[in-house]
Amino acid sequence: MAFLFTQKQNIRTHIGGRLINFSIYFKTPFEQLIEDEYRSKGVLTAADLDIQVIALLFHVEIVYYNGVSCSDNDMRVIFLNRYDDLFKQTMIFFHELCHVLRHAGDQRRMPQLFKQLQENEAEMFSLYSTMPFFMIEKINFSQFEAESIGMIAKEFQFPSQFAQLRLKQITERIAEAEFMSAFVYTATTMDENMYISSSTLNIQ
Repeated sequence: MAFLFTQKQNIRTHIGGRLINFSIYFKTPFEQLIEDEYRSKGVLTAADLDIQVIALLFHVEIVYYNGVSCSDNDMRVIFLNRYDDLFKQTMIFFHELCHVLRHAGDQRRMPQLFKQLQENEAEMFSLYSTMPFFMIEKINFSQFEAESIGMIAKEFQFPSQFAQLRLKQITERIAEAEFMSAFVYTATTMDENMYISSSTLNIQ
């Protein structure tokens, strides 16, 4: 899988006793695509993530009714249950928005594997689009992890367990980037040492 390394200032913060370097967080092309779309449409803060605003910007209609939430990709309509709470409506909206913007076909008639691929992508879309990294990195985090999770939850108006999931994903991605950087450094050093040894032998 390809990743895009962010090019930005060195942003470090302590969370849960760990030093987190946001500057080495890397984004998948999918995550970068969502960010680029948001920036191009002026979606720059958590307040801009209101589903009515996003629906208008992406030319999607929301219909509230009494049935099961779903979407009509061809008509670009997302149906939400009027009795669900705001968090559930929001998560379903962004999940279905992915289907409307990126997917085709009727899932009731497609192979299970293909359907699962679409569902997996819609879940990742929900995570990236409801709490974009470029908004999260602007938060002045506490050194305590629980407080940092609460700050994300407050910023995006989501339950703390969902904010915790996003923060966990970010810190794990950063840890992976640090590991990759260390591995590349070690491999480069070994290559250099091998080259020096070989050159010394050639001189003799």
